[in-house]
Amino acid sequence: TYAAVDGVDFATFFHNNDPYNLRLTAALRMTATFPYVLPVVKLPSTPNINIMDAGLRDNFGMELSNRYVHVFRQWIKENTSRVIILQVRDTRSHEVFPPSEMNTLGKMIYDPLFAIQNKWEPFQSYAQGYTKDYLREYMGDKLEYVTLQYIPELGKKSAPLNFHVTAKEQKDLLNSIYHQENTKEMQKLLRLLATK
Repeated sequence: TYAAVDGVDFATFFHNNDPYNLRLTAALRMTATFPYVLPVVKLPSTPNINIMDAGLRDNFGMELSNRYVHVFRQWIKENTSRVIILQVRDTRSHEVFPPSEMNTLGKMIYDPLFAIQNKWEPFQSYAQGYTKDYLREYMGDKLEYVTLQYIPELGKKSAPLNFHVTAKEQKDLLNSIYHQENTKEMQKLLRLLATK
C-alpha cells in the first residue's frame, strides 16, 4: 500500500524526465480534463499518477499558492520584502447567484443533479478565503493578494467556457479589465510593485 499524497514537486519527482523542458501548454493540458474530449493524463511513475482537473480541487490556484507560501514561509520572511499573489479569475470572487425556481417537473428533477456543479466555484471561493486569512496570521504585512476578475458588461451573459470564443465574447473578456473593481486592483498591484 502507498500513503496518500495529494501533491508532489514535479521537477524533483520526475527528475529523469527532463522536467524543466515541459511546455506550459502541456502542463495546462494535463490539468484540464473533460470526459471523452480531454481524457485524464497519467504520469510515468510507479504507481501511475492520474492528474485530475485542476478546477475540481482548486479552480483559482489559491490552495496551491497558499501551500507554497506556507512551506517556504521562513525563507520568505528572511529573504523577501513581500509576496504578492496575483489571482486571475473567470468569475467574481463572491458572486451571489439567485435561487433557482423549481416551477416545472424538469427543473425539480435536473436542478439538484447540477447543484454541486453550479455552486462549486462559490464554495471554493469561500473555503479559500479561510486559507488566505490563515496565511495572513503568520505572514502579516509581507503578504498581499491582488485579484483580477472577469466581470461581464452589465446585463450580458458571461462568455462560455468553450474552445471557441466569438469576437464579441473576446471583446467582453478584454473590456473586463477596465471594470472599476479591476482598475482598483491594478492600481494596488502597481503601487505594491513600486514600493520596496
